[in-house]
Amino acid sequence: MVKQQPVTKSVPLAVEQEELAQAIYQRIRVKMDEELLALARLMASQKDHEIFGKGEFELRDKLNAVGATLLEEAANERSKKGYCGSSCACACGASTKFMGWRKKTVMSIFGYLRLLGSYYYCADCGRSQQPWDAVLRLDKRRVTPGAREAITLAGLLTRFGQAARATLVKLTGITAQQGDMITVGTLSSTFTKVGKQ
Repeated sequence: MVKQQPVTKSVPLAVEQEELAQAIYQRIRVKMDEELLALARLMASQKDHEIFGKGEFELRDKLNAVGATLLEEAANERSKKGYCGSSCACACGASTKFMGWRKKTVMSIFGYLRLLGSYYYCADCGRSQQPWDAVLRLDKRRVTPGAREAITLAGLLTRFGQAARATLVKLTGITAQQGDMITVGTLSSTFTKVGKQ
C-alpha cells in the first residue's frame, strides 16, 4: 500500500520572504481560481470508467500547468533576477555591461516556463553572461534540475529516443526533443553511450 504524504504545513517566513509570498499569491490568485474551476469541470465531465486512467493523466497535465504558472511567477517575482549591478566581472578579466532584461523559455518538470533575467555583454571578448541562469542552476539548454533528473530517469528506463517520444511524456507530461534527452547532463550522456554499445 502506498502511503500518501501529508499536506505540507506553512513554514514560518522572514518578513522579506512573506512579502514575496504575498506578491506571488496576489499575482496568481485569480488565475488559480480559474484553474481550480477548470479542474473541477474536467473531473465532473469524466464518465465513471474514465475517472482513473484517462482522467488521471488529464488531471496531471492540468496540475502541471498550475505548477508551471506558480514556478514562473516565483522566479519572475524575484527582484534581482540575476542582476549584479551595472557591470560584472568577465572570465577574460574585463567587465561585462548590463544590457537589460531578456526573456527566455525554460523546460521544467511542469512544462515550459517563460522567465525574465538579467543580460550582460563584454565588449572586449564578445562573451555574454546571464547570471540568473547560474542562480537557478539551468544548463546550457535551459533545463531545470528537476526536469534534468526526470529526463535522466526516463532515459534509464528506455533508449533516449523512445524516452523523448513516449516514456517521459507518459510519466511526467514533459515533452522533450531527442537532442535534449541526449545532452541534458553527464549522466544522460553516459547512459546514451552505454545504450549504443
